[in-house]
Amino acid sequence: MKAKPVRRIVTAEDEGKSRAIHDGPAPDVRTDPARPGFSSTRIWVTDRTPARIKGVRETVHLPHTIEPPAGGSVCRILSFPPDGAFRGGAKEVRAFFEAMGSPGA
Repeated sequence: MKAKPVRRIVTAEDEGKSRAIHDGPAPDVRTDPARPGFSSTRIWVTDRTPARIKGVRETVHLPHTIEPPAGGSVCRILSFPPDGAFRGGAKEVRAFFEAMGSPGA
């Protein structure tokens, strides 16, 4: 089962006016071959709190990890398939968490 795309709209201020810098499917989606139907769609990530509101830029270049950056935050939409869809074992679980930058999870 393929996950339904998530629409993401990113706005920024340009000379006192709001404008969209992205409007379409979220480009940062991770899946797990051992769990058909699972997806982790990252909407945004910040590298500090409070987040910047001036000079907003895309964040898809930042690693897609489970934990947010130190002092930052992350917003994601997760889709979980039924338990019966899982096709892996401990090895596949470890591989997924390593791929997400969280080998100790």
